[in-house]
Amino acid sequence: MPTTRVSQAPLQVGVQGVGSAASAVTQVVTEVLFDTSPPPTDVHVTQIAIEVLFSNHIPPSPLANPQTPKLYFPVPNQFDCCLAAEEDYYRGFKRSLARIACPTIEDWDGRSLPSLGREFFIQRSIVTPTTISGDNTVLSFTLGPGYHGMIYGLVFAYTGTGFTNGSGDLLFRLQVGRAWARNLGAAQNTLGAPGSPFPMADYLDITQNQNVQVLVNVPNTSGLIQIGTSRIVCGVQGWTYPI
Repeated sequence: MPTTRVSQAPLQVGVQGVGSAASAVTQVVTEVLFDTSPPPTDVHVTQIAIEVLFSNHIPPSPLANPQTPKLYFPVPNQFDCCLAAEEDYYRGFKRSLARIACPTIEDWDGRSLPSLGREFFIQRSIVTPTTISGDNTVLSFTLGPGYHGMIYGLVFAYTGTGFTNGSGDLLFRLQVGRAWARNLGAAQNTLGAPGSPFPMADYLDITQNQNVQVLVNVPNTSGLIQIGTSRIVCGVQGWTYPI
């Protein structure tokens, strides 16, 4: 049987919402007619031309692919910027105890009061104790959680007579946490005066939940200390700031 070659075919096109922005061709029906009976079985369609016409001359916009995920670009906030700055310090090997990007710990020189800091001065006194009583607590306080602090002034004072600096008759002891402060574990000299702290050359760092104590021991090797009739006065001056 001879082969019939079809080059063009009439189309029946079904369109939803023709001319609207959401129009889409949903079905195409092709009908091929032959003038022989019975129709040939060996037929090859080589080309089909489709033309879609819109009445309002505005073609529809393509439909979005429902499988394509939406892109989300989060807007960085102040904490993201803080962490990014921290990372820059680490990467550049520029970070130190005095250079931290987050605003809760500021770039400061370790001496001036931080902008969120608060100064404090705690002073207490006790009657000069006996020698056999050993270490006696004059003052004690604990730094609250979420705070850092610096101690930069001390008061070690004795109101009586008979004491000579360096004699060893009185021992003033500053304890921070479980350790004695350097060079202040058994000071044999008075420092400052009541209400007037002595400025420290090296500031003393204290951290949250850390206990600070000032104690006194009275060996009274000379026998000249006025036990029971004089007073020991101790004070701590510094600042605290949130971390």
